[in-house]
Amino acid sequence: MNTNATAINLPLATSLAITGFLGEFSYALTTFGTAIIFQIAWQISFLLHIGSGNISGALINLSINEVIMATAQTSYLMYKRTLISWKFVFNALLWICSGVVLGVWSLKRLDHNIWLKRSLGFFLFFVAMLRLLIQKCKSTNTSDDPDELPKDLPNLSLLSTQLAIASSFFSSGFLGGLYGVAGPPQMIFVLYYSHSLNRDLWRATNASMRFIYSIVRLIYLIHLGDITFTTQSHWMEFGCMIVAGIVGLSFGNVLSKYVNDSMFQNLILLFLICGSLLMSTSGWNEIQHVAILIIVGIIGIGIVIQCIKWKCKRYRKEKEEDELTDVLLE
Repeated sequence: MNTNATAINLPLATSLAITGFLGEFSYALTTFGTAIIFQIAWQISFLLHIGSGNISGALINLSINEVIMATAQTSYLMYKRTLISWKFVFNALLWICSGVVLGVWSLKRLDHNIWLKRSLGFFLFFVAMLRLLIQKCKSTNTSDDPDELPKDLPNLSLLSTQLAIASSFFSSGFLGGLYGVAGPPQMIFVLYYSHSLNRDLWRATNASMRFIYSIVRLIYLIHLGDITFTTQSHWMEFGCMIVAGIVGLSFGNVLSKYVNDSMFQNLILLFLICGSLLMSTSGWNEIQHVAILIIVGIIGIGIVIQCIKWKCKRYRKEKEEDELTDVLLE
């Protein structure tokens, strides 16, 4: 018997575990970010001589992870009796699943083209700009009207809503099959319908859609032979990724009510910009080394800025508490 086939690859297991934790923590908090983190982490692993660096490799890791995580997330939300709009799920399902199949089919024909990886870098830059636009719109559209109408989901009886669902979720599925990054078209959909979207209902409904289309993608990858059930398929490493992902998902679900949303959005934006630099310079070794230095600098500056903001906020809070205590004592 070949014992090397069953021995765990510790660097790969560590890489997948960190990736699984961060990806699912991000999803539990925002319903976005998992696939982007998987692609960026797989590229970093490649630079550390751990993984292949191919987009298909990241997609396989993501596909295995998402089926387990989506099942866990949907089960958790149903256990919590969170409302799910199954009508919306079935309206979007055909579009997103057909898009996933077409996306994976396209990836099989383009996977070893270096420009596919670079195009993912340009695409991540577009997503970063999109997130900036979404944040700006949220800040300008914040309403203080106490008589604001209760939010639900978009009216499915309208033709405009059906066309929006068809275009958004087909393109979401296609990008989810080609890059593994299904979020951007859904971000646009959420932005457009933000005035009528209930966050908790959307979070649960999105998790249910993710559960179904991730199964479709996994089955298609198995059908194409990209995922096999042999000892050479790194199932022990995938197990580490899944366990870490469940931990990240649990932390995200617990902390979703307490974490500062704007801070986390800024972290996701940081990931996007770093990933964009990393992917778009693929194949240009000297330029990529410069990009890595820039990425390290950006992350360092970002951490310092967040620490300063946290310290200033804490100082102001303590000062306000001291002033209030002085007033009470008087």
